[in-house]
Amino acid sequence: MNGREGLSVYTLFHGHVVDEGEVVARAKITPFAVPRGLVEGAVGVARSRLAPAGTVLVRGEYWAADGEEVVDADEPIEVTAVEGLRLRVRRARARAAERR
Repeated sequence: MNGREGLSVYTLFHGHVVDEGEVVARAKITPFAVPRGLVEGAVGVARSRLAPAGTVLVRGEYWAADGEEVVDADEPIEVTAVEGLRLRVRRARARAAERR
């Protein structure tokens, strides 16, 4: 107990749960990577205007995205690259848009 009438305050510090300077637990942080083949080349739709950043919907999931050009909301897009948890996209070409 920390002397606060039953109130404990914990802080997460670099993956450790700390109570008044004493480590009481360690958190395992697992990095997440998007498999490149999962979304690269996929076709979706811009849900907001990309000028250059915005939100897209690809394969039923919303993603933060950076456009290679300005893309208006509701236009079809094509994923050109995955950069961490962000997608790089461009306006979909006619054939790619038909696959949507």
